[in-house]
Amino acid sequence: MTALTCRLRNIFLSVIALSALALPAWGETQAGIKSTDLDHQSPFGFSWRSFDEPGAQIGKAPLDVCRELIAPLDAVIAPDKREDFAKKCASEKYKTVFVSNDRVSIWLRQGELSVVLRGESEPVSYDYSYLHRVLPDDDRENTIRRKNHASAIREELNDIYGSPVAAGFFDQNTETGFVVDDGKNQPCEFWVKEDVGILLCAERVVLIDGIEMALSFIRLGRASYGHQLRCMVDPASLDDCEDARERATDKPAGEVAGSIKILADWLGSDSYSKCSADDLEPIEKIWALPETEKAKLAAVLEAYTGEDLALYAIDYANNMGSESSAEAQNKIIMYLFKRAALQGSATAMNEIGASLLYCFQNVRQDTAAALYWLEKAARAGDARAMRSLAAMHLSGMTEAKDQAGEAERLLEECSRLDKAICSKELTALKTIIAAQDQ
Repeated sequence: MTALTCRLRNIFLSVIALSALALPAWGETQAGIKSTDLDHQSPFGFSWRSFDEPGAQIGKAPLDVCRELIAPLDAVIAPDKREDFAKKCASEKYKTVFVSNDRVSIWLRQGELSVVLRGESEPVSYDYSYLHRVLPDDDRENTIRRKNHASAIREELNDIYGSPVAAGFFDQNTETGFVVDDGKNQPCEFWVKEDVGILLCAERVVLIDGIEMALSFIRLGRASYGHQLRCMVDPASLDDCEDARERATDKPAGEVAGSIKILADWLGSDSYSKCSADDLEPIEKIWALPETEKAKLAAVLEAYTGEDLALYAIDYANNMGSESSAEAQNKIIMYLFKRAALQGSATAMNEIGASLLYCFQNVRQDTAAALYWLEKAARAGDARAMRSLAAMHLSGMTEAKDQAGEAERLLEECSRLDKAICSKELTALKTIIAAQDQ
């Protein structure tokens, strides 16, 4: 998620405060606009060098967030380097600070001004929103006031920077938050001056909670999505942008911070959430299918063997009906996987190992047994098993002397077999290992 989208996700927290403001007549707002506040070198009168004004910060401090992310990475980051990594991570993290009204020009006080910071005080973007209203906002007067306010700002921006370089619409589900569209009557326009992008939207919808007018000044060289945004609005640089995109395909946003987040999400407790269930059973009990059930599978076992049988079991799992209980269905699936694995199916070996590790199919976690089956699957060439084995090494579930090194080896092999499965984790791990050697 980009810093701009993060701000948008947080803005609804201040809707109640905004609704309590007494909105002035349109003339007062329009008359207060100052061209100096729209200067790209000092947006809204603030500096790009640093921001240390008092304001309300949303969420935890970046350093606290980074310390929490690093907690499960014991096998990756040495104990004596964790605090340094937390500080490096925090220096690349983004946070949003909402500026007190008494610190801004009078025309900004009818809306809300915030700044997105990287690290402690480096401004990435300044964002002004006006007349935020919870959806649906069917008040025609609000629509008119938003459009009039945007029109007055647009006039000033055109005087200062000339015509916009692009028009389009706001879409928070994209990395940039802005999509170029040549269609008529687009709500957003974009200017570029040196390293600063200026985005004005007469109306934009935030999540499902509200609609507002918005104006943002974005340092394209600092924002994680800045290069992509510049490429989008400047077709002349398309070839250079494509080359840069190819070079950056596997690079986590924010380098160390992004890599820590990728590894933390991969190795965190959510991966093993199923293992907290109370009704988990040992795999031997799961495999103990009653003879009557085995007899029902005779035709299947005659028609399918090995890898084909494993694929049949996966298809069965994805299309289970309600003719039998979930417990009975889990036993059937695992029984079929066992038969397929004994016939040499790498897919079945991986499924058994994954169930033992992540508690799929109601199997109780058994890391020793999981290691056994995943290693068999990896030797048979299953890329997903290699990824799970790497996770076991990095989670301290093995006795390997160099757990991070062994995990890197497995992810390298996995990536050669199927880049889509584990290249992201491999790049993140390499980034962290390289940072420790610096």
